[in-house]
Amino acid sequence: MTLDDFFKCSKEVWERELKRKADEAKAREEEERRQRIEVLKAGRAGGKKTTIIPPAAPAVPSIVIPTGNFQIESLADRYRLHNVQYNNGVYVVDWSKELLENGATKKQQEWIAATQSTEWKIPNMRLYHATLATLYRHKDHAAKEQQKLVKELQQVFKTDFFSGKLYMTTSTRIQYAASGLDNVTHNFGYPFAQKHLLALAGQDGYVDSSSGMEAQMEVLLGSRDLAEIEKMYEWVSGKKPYLWRLEQALQQDEERAAVLGCNYGINRFNIYCGGDFDNSRPSRGVVASPAREK
Repeated sequence: MTLDDFFKCSKEVWERELKRKADEAKAREEEERRQRIEVLKAGRAGGKKTTIIPPAAPAVPSIVIPTGNFQIESLADRYRLHNVQYNNGVYVVDWSKELLENGATKKQQEWIAATQSTEWKIPNMRLYHATLATLYRHKDHAAKEQQKLVKELQQVFKTDFFSGKLYMTTSTRIQYAASGLDNVTHNFGYPFAQKHLLALAGQDGYVDSSSGMEAQMEVLLGSRDLAEIEKMYEWVSGKKPYLWRLEQALQQDEERAAVLGCNYGINRFNIYCGGDFDNSRPSRGVVASPAREK
């Protein structure tokens, strides 16, 4: 078998698997629709107001993609990204197709409290970046269907970050210290929170290869590649990344929520590390799990 034959065979297997899962999802949706119709008919026959109990959400099995092969699955309620480099490992990352609670807005701590016992969690800033960077690196994916899904997800995030909208909530909390190092906590309020110490306070500015912000970006985003950071956020938002942080020397410790979004009328995608954590904002749900090796 030649190398071309091998890749052709792998692609055909993958496409058959996607078709099978799409057919299963379609059949499940049709069955749920049929059940709703039956309930409505029964209610009308009895002359009583019908109460429809939504069916339990089916388990979402994960297909195993060979390590190193980036793939996106478009499932009923989520986009599943395979082989995302994150947190010093390789992860499967699910993003909800809809904003949590139909686009409701909550304070950062309220979102975290509301998702303690749910599958969906609030994404931290590093997970946001790992996802967006992976999409950017695979925008020219060899498989045309994957290119379409990358473009689709790019548009989802671009819409979230659109100028004039509320910024998107993350689970990253900044604790600026009056003396000593500042504290950046990813997954704040969750049992799996991660804390990092660094000197974050300083002058605001655009993030590019000459900004000297390698240390700050490594802690906030998990990457020191300033050139890629600049290109990637411009790709996803149409605006240049800009780090907003507290500048002045503090008289006392202060806490802020880290949020993401664009300024209206200004060429900035804000990596905003000065958000008031008492402000209410929307959030998208995420689930991140270490990938199973094949």
